[in-house]
Amino acid sequence: MVRHDKVTMAAPSKPRDPPEKWWRMNPLDDTTPDWRKPELLQLRDLLLAAYDRRRQLRRLAKLAGLAHGIFPRGGDLASTCFELIEALIRQGICRGFVEHAAQDPAVAAYHDQFRKLLDAGPGGSPDGGSVPRWRIATTELAAIQRQRLLRGRARFVRTELASELAERVGSVALLTVSFGTEEASGTGFLIDDRLLLTAYHNLCHDGLGPATAITVNFDYDETPRGSQLVLRAETAPVAGDAEADWAVLRVERPTGRVPLTVGSRFPVLPGNPLVIIQHPRGGLKRLAFEHQAVTSVSDEHLQYVVDTVPGSSGSPVCDEGANVVAIHLCDVEQPVEIDGEVMTVWRNQGLLIAPILQQLERVLHDNRESRSER
Repeated sequence: MVRHDKVTMAAPSKPRDPPEKWWRMNPLDDTTPDWRKPELLQLRDLLLAAYDRRRQLRRLAKLAGLAHGIFPRGGDLASTCFELIEALIRQGICRGFVEHAAQDPAVAAYHDQFRKLLDAGPGGSPDGGSVPRWRIATTELAAIQRQRLLRGRARFVRTELASELAERVGSVALLTVSFGTEEASGTGFLIDDRLLLTAYHNLCHDGLGPATAITVNFDYDETPRGSQLVLRAETAPVAGDAEADWAVLRVERPTGRVPLTVGSRFPVLPGNPLVIIQHPRGGLKRLAFEHQAVTSVSDEHLQYVVDTVPGSSGSPVCDEGANVVAIHLCDVEQPVEIDGEVMTVWRNQGLLIAPILQQLERVLHDNRESRSER
């Protein structure tokens, strides 16, 4: 199954569902918890971001009508949120709980995000991107997976990588893309103070057409702060290529954030480590690191084994120097057999920065010239 990581797509040989099937019943109205649905993960992450005390969640659960003695006992806040959501769904009151959260004055900064969950549309995002042609055989992938599982292998990285990523993580953003009344999510990152690079397929849907509005949140994470930097972006790309699957968007005003460095003076080679800063399933910002990540490099694409899910499309794929070497596009589920046990490995594909670097530099130059003329 190919996953364009703003979308869950069927294998190419199977017909796609018509667009209306992307918008199923809201999981908040289910009576059986299904954690494969991204809205539940988004709710869990949102509760963790908005609340830092169990008693706050207990109060909301009581208002929603949770049965006496059902509220989770003990455990950390993350496990409490997980168990609470399951209890709310089984009792059929999850929607009421979220409605109370959306009106809770203590978390006013998160009201809009709770309301979006109440009106949740896509369980993923619209179709886009091409199906990758994988450049290593399944047997080679199995060998790579075996090496990943070796516990004794050294996985050391430079300590400077932590500070370099910390400086840049605030320039990676959650994209909420509207298609009329429906919404989808992806990821993008700053390459200049007002210019954001993402995957082109984040901006269009086969059945619903082009994006009608784009909201960019640079601070959707677990860092305590008074407010989040949330801006509008123009729906028409400043530059891009639909076939190659990249687009540059302009946000409404300067961000004051440090842009990521695109391109690297070092070549990307098989076996190199990679780190991806992303918003999986439209949730809180996350880092995924893999020590032996790169499986193949072609003229235009990079293939790798790093954890991603729908919502990760457009994420920066960084090398060990925190330089962006690719834009994440999609992944494909591949079963492999290791010592008689079948396990799933997710192959990923990204668009290499190197082939489009000249175009990006031209965009950056024109943007600087435009600023200097004002």
